[in-house]
Amino acid sequence: LSSDKFRISAFANAFMAICVAITIQRPEEMMDYVVGLQNYNAFLHATKINFESGSPKVYLLIRFVNSKSLRSSLGLDNYLLLLENVSGKIERMCKVTGMRSENYYLNTGAFAIVGDSGMYEQILDAGRIIAAYMLEPVKIRQMEIMLDARVCLVECPEDISNEVSLLNFVNSFHHRIPNEKRVVVLSRIAKTKDFKIKSDMDMIISRGIKNHSFEMYYQPIYSIKEDRFVSAEALIRLKDEV
Repeated sequence: LSSDKFRISAFANAFMAICVAITIQRPEEMMDYVVGLQNYNAFLHATKINFESGSPKVYLLIRFVNSKSLRSSLGLDNYLLLLENVSGKIERMCKVTGMRSENYYLNTGAFAIVGDSGMYEQILDAGRIIAAYMLEPVKIRQMEIMLDARVCLVECPEDISNEVSLLNFVNSFHHRIPNEKRVVVLSRIAKTKDFKIKSDMDMIISRGIKNHSFEMYYQPIYSIKEDRFVSAEALIRLKDEV
């Protein structure tokens, strides 16, 4: 009987050790050493912990909308140098203002600054500084590069109440917020019709398909040179309650 208890205890200890090994992330897995910030894996891990603990957080999200075209036109080396330049600016700004935040690079030209809810005003001010910085050309190897950036401030759980919804918003916010050269505060636009439509677009399209709400129209194209209609464009319109 004692040997059975020993085996059960040994198994339990081994199982706990495996669980700890799986959940603990090695430092090199949490950093993007090229950009010099914590990486997307670190962001996912911290976000999960924040929501599980119920800790109120403020997220400043930054994304280059023209990231793909910049990488293509600049080449990988210059593009990475650009990211390093921007991340360095973010880090210096946080240090100068004394802001104790966690800073992340989320891939594809996206960054996040995360702090406790008590840092709301500091992070909002940081967002204003960053938005202004993005309006100026960034100098890289005698090149002046313009960034088409979106900056958005989100409070959790007030604005977004769960982890999955936040991650979805992080990946799509640049399509959903107004194209403005300033910090967009989510709580100030969340109830606007335009934001609701953009946020619910997948659901609206699915509803349109289900309810047969799409209508086809044909736009004739007239050729002045040939004095006749030569072709037509097909237009699809959706009649929806929104």
